[in-house]
Amino acid sequence: MEINFLSEPKERDNITEYKVEPPYPIVGHNTRVGIDPGTAHLGIALLYPDSKSIYLFKVELERDDDPVKRMVDAQMALQSCIQYHGYDPIATIEGASFGNYYRQVELAEQRAAMALWFYARNFKVVFGAPKSIRKNVFGNGNEKNPWDNLDDDLAAALGACYYNSSKK
Repeated sequence: MEINFLSEPKERDNITEYKVEPPYPIVGHNTRVGIDPGTAHLGIALLYPDSKSIYLFKVELERDDDPVKRMVDAQMALQSCIQYHGYDPIATIEGASFGNYYRQVELAEQRAAMALWFYARNFKVVFGAPKSIRKNVFGNGNEKNPWDNLDDDLAAALGACYYNSSKK
């Protein structure tokens, strides 16, 4: 299975933006954001209810020993990618994968910084366990990426974006 890209990727600073055709029906009237948090690679999916496209952002973050700088960088990335909040917005952030042991503290900091950024902008914030998101959206909790032509971070963000809406 492949994702249909609607335009060439746009690159600016440390962000690559893709415009894609929705792989699943768009249900509901909420602006939805899906986040695959990362300490070096951040995936963001943005869906506006009246749009016939989804915006995907792959953000390359600079690793830093300072946790405050890491959190500020994550919030700045959100600010750069999400300009319009739309109606009754929902942000789903992929939660912890308890089988992984590395960088979990840093990822928890990233999740908290992003949740607070969304909360300050009146988004409903939801956390979803990775396997729950994949089972709900992709139909299989072990399926990390059903698309041959999409980066894993973007697939995870896209799954999170659909998590509270598709209920396939």
